[in-house]
Amino acid sequence: MPRDAWLLDRRNTQTGPDFFFDTIGAQARQFEAIANSTSLEDMFDRLEACGYFLRLDPDVRPSMFHARPSANGKSRNSAASATSSARVG
Repeated sequence: MPRDAWLLDRRNTQTGPDFFFDTIGAQARQFEAIANSTSLEDMFDRLEACGYFLRLDPDVRPSMFHARPSANGKSRNSAASATSSARVG
């Protein structure tokens, strides 16, 4: 059984003026997702939908939260491919 975790999108945790709107926007989306959720599962779904959380494999629901920032995009897709390949055996 995979031990995938929900990960933080690194873009939302960067400091400095260049990332101000990403970071503050992520906080606003996070608060909105939490306030509107009806259950823990719904909260995690909403946090993923608004771009606050990431998962390695879209076909595997994470079973824990790990506060590790992760890049979104090609590097994340490569990691997901490698993870999926490793699960085959």
